[in-house]
Amino acid sequence: MDWWLSSTATDEAWRTAKSLLLRLQSAGVRGRALLSYERVLVDVQKASQDRVEKSLPLKWTALAVCQGNDVIKRMSLVNEDRADVEHPALRSWANDTIFVNSGTRRAKSVVILRGIPGSGKSSLGRQLKAMCDAEGLLCVICSADQYFETARGYEFNPSRLADAHRHCERTFRAALYDHQVDVVVIDNTHTRQWEFQTVEAIALEQPGVRLHLLEMRCDNMTTCRRMAQRNSHGVDVEKVIQMFERWEHDNRAVVFYPSFDDTPAAPLPSMVHGHFSAPQAAQY
Repeated sequence: MDWWLSSTATDEAWRTAKSLLLRLQSAGVRGRALLSYERVLVDVQKASQDRVEKSLPLKWTALAVCQGNDVIKRMSLVNEDRADVEHPALRSWANDTIFVNSGTRRAKSVVILRGIPGSGKSSLGRQLKAMCDAEGLLCVICSADQYFETARGYEFNPSRLADAHRHCERTFRAALYDHQVDVVVIDNTHTRQWEFQTVEAIALEQPGVRLHLLEMRCDNMTTCRRMAQRNSHGVDVEKVIQMFERWEHDNRAVVFYPSFDDTPAAPLPSMVHGHFSAPQAAQY
């Protein structure tokens, strides 16, 4: 029996395949998706016996390299949809900055995220948005990567990178000037300080805006390589290393440390200078 996928299901199948391929590419494995555009052949008798359910989206949790029956290497994948799994230090920071004076209308907050690909920066932004949702706050995330998201997955085009950053800035301005928006998150790598100076200047032009700078810290080359191998957009390890090597520190940043599957993140102390109007530094 032939099954024909709807256009929505076909798009989701391609999104899943592209997501997996980008993760493989980040780990240094090249590949390509060979999917039927519409038609899927199913053995109905076997499907009935095994109670196989065809449903999307699929959730990938790990990649394994096998030789025969032996697993040579296994790599866990970052689950981008797990916004409910909070970074240990994020809740404490948000309670002391974003969620203060919960009984009154709070000043708008602008949060600038920094971090190399695979650091967990975007996950941190999604976790913050989930917290805002739970608090009844409207949070908007702005990212250049959003420009490359299509119905069939992430399709990066380096020739359109300038357009992507212009689109990100327009989205940021719209959210900043929207009185219904409480928190605006800018999620880009921001390896050098000049890369977020424009956003910073625009935000500080608005009276009452509270500006925060959050950094996912990468302390050494070993951590850099681990981050690179788990990034979800297929950025080559060599390019991630280049980003790490040109990283410019900003002492105002609230520093968070990444978590890996074999070494869960601890709520390590970090100096908080991200709230630019804070009279003194705090620790988390």
